[in-house]
Amino acid sequence: MTAPVEKPTPMFGKLRSIYVTEVAKYESEVIRRLGPLFKNQYTALVNLSKDYTRKGDIPAAEAAKKEQANMQLATCHIPDGQSKILRSGELCYLNRDYVWANAPPPTWRT
Repeated sequence: MTAPVEKPTPMFGKLRSIYVTEVAKYESEVIRRLGPLFKNQYTALVNLSKDYTRKGDIPAAEAAKKEQANMQLATCHIPDGQSKILRSGELCYLNRDYVWANAPPPTWRT
């Protein structure tokens, strides 16, 4: 997306609003559809870890638990419609002190 315009014309503001609304709908649908897949994978990893533990294969159980801990369904809400290129060293969240590390360089724009 382009940077916000200080005093957009009514048509520009309307087009931007339509675009942001449609992107939000699309992203919500993607997350809705991925939810069951995520849940199934998470449950399968929990069960796999338990099975390996019962069999005494502790390294395999720990590997399944580690994979389970790494799973997350990322969601994001950008209230003002702004987005940025991810760059190493920049903040990930406004309310945390996490920064991006080893972010690849942008390939679609600079």
